[in-house]
Amino acid sequence: MPIYSIKCTECDEHDTFVSKIAERDTTPACHHCNHPTVRTLDAPMVTAMGLSDHAAIKSSIDGSMLYGRSDYYKHLQKHDVLPESEMKGEAAHQKKQIAKKDKEQRKKTISDTIAKLGA
Repeated sequence: MPIYSIKCTECDEHDTFVSKIAERDTTPACHHCNHPTVRTLDAPMVTAMGLSDHAAIKSSIDGSMLYGRSDYYKHLQKHDVLPESEMKGEAAHQKKQIAKKDKEQRKKTISDTIAKLGA
């Protein structure tokens, strides 16, 4: 059975209720003040993982609204952020680059130390 959102006509309290589709217009009384309620329309939750070409999401970078995949990827590129799908490969690449630099630095340190000792 669907979950419906309702709003009290007196105290504006919001709530939800479960009902058969055929009985969706018969809303329960407000649980706070016992006055009548009316159904309200709620937007479905949209996540970045389920982003489709017609969905809109709010950017966690700057709060702007993004409409579709192309906006999402352009926005990430504009802010020099990698999409989550590419982060694992990029993280591994960065780790290799850091290890390579560390190895080169150790070699240089050893060479400098040997040169100072005159060996």
